[in-house]
Amino acid sequence: MRATQPFHLGVILLTTALAGSPAGAVGVGGMCGGIAGLACDAGLACQYPPDECDTADAAGTCVVVPDVCPDTGPQVCGCDGITYANECQLLKSGIRQAAQGACASTDEPSSCATNRECGRGAFCELPRGACESTDGLCAPRAADCPDMVDPVCGCDGRTYRSDCARRAAGVALFAEGECEALQQP
Repeated sequence: MRATQPFHLGVILLTTALAGSPAGAVGVGGMCGGIAGLACDAGLACQYPPDECDTADAAGTCVVVPDVCPDTGPQVCGCDGITYANECQLLKSGIRQAAQGACASTDEPSSCATNRECGRGAFCELPRGACESTDGLCAPRAADCPDMVDPVCGCDGRTYRSDCARRAAGVALFAEGECEALQQP
């Protein structure tokens, strides 16, 4: 019975050592995210290349993030449309970086005719069904859509699984329902 005690102690030590990191976690400099959704070790964050907001399954690199971030620094715009005080705070939030500097103001939506007229993380939301309109308003792109099916038809003629998925793609709404079932102009 004495021979099994070192084995049990080894299992307990190994289990305790691994408890701080997710299974299959990646160390500093390793690839994270991607199609496999690889997580970084504890104390690290996945840093994605800037302007990868709309890239599904984008891969990043695991980097060290301090326990406490400074209050100031060069501002960065997150893919969620929020301006972060610095890159450290953006990384701690787990949000991808859209661009250097402050995000376009979202206090009052600006008028638009195309997506190019809206800031990063935003799109031109036209009046419902008015796909050729020039009377749109810049609206934030959706993020983290729930896994639900309630199809809508976008002005691009594509069916989206939900209105949230359409807004995440940055496409104006033509109508509710699948595009194939609707007669589009």
